[in-house]
Amino acid sequence: MRQEISVLVSAGILLLGGLCTSMAVTISGSDLLGPAIEEALGAELSSSGTDGGFEFDGSLLGVKSLEDGDSVAAILALSDDTEKPGGLTLLPIGYQVAAFAVHAENPVSELTYSQLSAIYADSGPINSWGDISDDAAWKERGMTIWAARSSKTMSLELFNAVVIDGSLLKQSVRYSTETGSDLLNLVREDSAGIVLVPQIEAIPSVRFLAIKADESGQAYTPSADNIFFGDYPLRLPFYLAVSESSAKAEIASILRGIFSAKVTEAMEAAGFVPLPVSERRSILSQFE
Repeated sequence: MRQEISVLVSAGILLLGGLCTSMAVTISGSDLLGPAIEEALGAELSSSGTDGGFEFDGSLLGVKSLEDGDSVAAILALSDDTEKPGGLTLLPIGYQVAAFAVHAENPVSELTYSQLSAIYADSGPINSWGDISDDAAWKERGMTIWAARSSKTMSLELFNAVVIDGSLLKQSVRYSTETGSDLLNLVREDSAGIVLVPQIEAIPSVRFLAIKADESGQAYTPSADNIFFGDYPLRLPFYLAVSESSAKAEIASILRGIFSAKVTEAMEAAGFVPLPVSERRSILSQFE
């Protein structure tokens, strides 16, 4: 996990692998997404007649596994501004995001990076909703600031690296290890709250803010489509990396497992955002 964060901050390649021609496949790489889907993916591969082995030990060992030819495929995380490695076919399979949820009654609908920094960073001047809203009813409303913090997700590290450049967070920021609806319930039960979360689960009385990098851009909410197409900016893509010479049948077998309902459910439960269904079908069709 510590390796993953350090490589993200430097915008480097986190996870790598390759693909051979055998239907007995070894997949290496991410110690974040990998363990979250390992059980479900292993079962899906087995049911399709593919013998799957996993070495989800983190980025450095994933790279070594690729170089040594010990892996036939890998889960790879590449930030959008990182140069893509040559000699590999990169197929998107999911995302980690830094999304921001508020109570449905909150008058604020979108925020810029500078506003988010002013809310969360140690020296940030925004401490109440009246600082960013003209709504009279919210002029004196304070702000309860929350963030998800877990060794199994990188939403907080992603936000820290991209938005506040590694700065300290305010002492008033509260942290939670909850996931899913339990995490989002923090702002459903506190209308003055804002919470940084890794998932985009829909629950009553909670909505997600549209985010944009600067004042001149267009803000986008973290919908599955907006995340996939890169319109929502605070995302870390995860790819399946395979050799350009890999057989289509082998790639299709692995993709069917990753895009299956069980693996998708495991991915969502762990705080990752899977591809839209239409995009999964489109990618898989290239290899069938």
